[in-house]
Amino acid sequence: MLKQKKALVSKGRAAKVALALVEPRWLLLFHQIPPNPAYVRVKVGRRLARVGAIALKNSVYALPRSEGAIEDLQWVLREVVGSGGEATLCEARFVDGLSDDEVVRRFQDARNDDYRMLSDEIRSIAQGSARDEGGGRSDKLKAELARLERRLDEIGSIDFFRRSWSRGLQPGCCELSASGSLTSDR
Repeated sequence: MLKQKKALVSKGRAAKVALALVEPRWLLLFHQIPPNPAYVRVKVGRRLARVGAIALKNSVYALPRSEGAIEDLQWVLREVVGSGGEATLCEARFVDGLSDDEVVRRFQDARNDDYRMLSDEIRSIAQGSARDEGGGRSDKLKAELARLERRLDEIGSIDFFRRSWSRGLQPGCCELSASGSLTSDR
């Protein structure tokens, strides 16, 4: 079978399709978590969100295929199985139903939502800092700024298909003014 796939590539026929046959683009994690203890569901859900996985169905999650993604999903698999559940990790490509473009769009929509929430939070803090008058606000704002930049880095690390939303949010996207208020054009 592999010789057939390589022959397709070497003959130049449908190179894009042939490469898709040779190299799966996606990792899929299928899991079934026991209802109790409830904290396991929360823990697994948070871990999947932290690594940037998107839900295709209730218990089916996808990530673009990479060595890091394999490691992340293997960790989740061990967590599920260790808690008495079942999980399977596989490499896949979409043949019918969902297309690669639709899955990519789901990833982009998820990251756009993350960037939008971060932008709203930056704006809210900036507006509050302009109104806030009181001692120690500069230290508090510096801590907030550091937290916001950490969150931006976290989102950027799972933004597998870079979107325009991320262009407006760069490290240093907001700064403390000389008066100690947070400034941002976001």
